[in-house]
Amino acid sequence: MKIDHVEIRYLESNLDKPFGWSQRWTDIRSVIVLKIVTDEGISGWGETYGSNDSLDEISTICSMIIDQNPNNYEMIWSKLHRSFYQSHMFAKSGINAVSAIDTASISNVPEPHIGSTKGEE
Repeated sequence: MKIDHVEIRYLESNLDKPFGWSQRWTDIRSVIVLKIVTDEGISGWGETYGSNDSLDEISTICSMIIDQNPNNYEMIWSKLHRSFYQSHMFAKSGINAVSAIDTASISNVPEPHIGSTKGEE
C-alpha cells in the first residue's frame, strides 16, 4: 500500500457569536482539512489551522509523503519532523492524517466509521 494523493481543503465560516482567547477576538472560524488517500482506496483525515495563504506550504509538505507506505507512519513522522516541524506548524497535520490511515488499515474499519461515535452511520 502506498499514499497516492493528498486533498487539501480550506474551510471558513462566520460565527453567530464572536469568541476570544488570550490573543484576540474573532467572528470567523477556519480550519484546513487533509484527506490522504492510498492506492488501495483507504482514506485518512487530519486537520490543522492556517489561512488560505498556507495551502501552498502545506501542499509542499504533503508532497513528501506521496508513494510512502502509510503503515510506516513512524518513519514518515520522523521524516516530516526532521524536515519541517521545528519551523513549520503544519507538519503535524500530515502526521495526524497518516495515523488515521494506519488506524483504518489495521482495523479494516470502513472510512465513514473512522472517528465517528459508536452507533453513527
